[in-house]
Amino acid sequence: MPDQADLSAALSGLTHALDGSTFSETLTVSNAGPATATDVSSAITVPSQVTVTNSGHGWMFGGDIIWVDESLAAGATVSYTVTFEVNAEARGSVMVDGATISQEVDDPNLANNSTWIVVRLGSSKPPDASSPAGERSAGSRKQLIRKLRHARGRKRARRSKRR
Repeated sequence: MPDQADLSAALSGLTHALDGSTFSETLTVSNAGPATATDVSSAITVPSQVTVTNSGHGWMFGGDIIWVDESLAAGATVSYTVTFEVNAEARGSVMVDGATISQEVDDPNLANNSTWIVVRLGSSKPPDASSPAGERSAGSRKQLIRKLRHARGRKRARRSKRR
């Protein structure tokens, strides 16, 4: 039986932010094992109507912030926090997507590798779970995982060109 590492992703943070304010979202990646996950890529998608003010030492790739860890031991957790500033006159709800994958170790449960949180912008009303952003499909999170795989390959290619 090949090594397997069950990675999971969870997002936490504010669900409401006013014009010009800042808010942070934290992506927490956990490995339920049984093996160590190697070459772990994690990402948060930057939604429209906000600007990143602190990427938590991640690197920007298109509209995503990506982190890469050489390994994550079974039972271990790592967190990444991103700070956003709400653009002037931002309105409606946006979705922040998060995802994680191991490039080298099989994951027996890909269903828990992606997550999302809805943030209402510029209004004093609480978040509305029935808003269009709240209805976004799991397909967008699967797309983020595919982008992680693609971005990781591009980063490796850049490293090999520098050598």
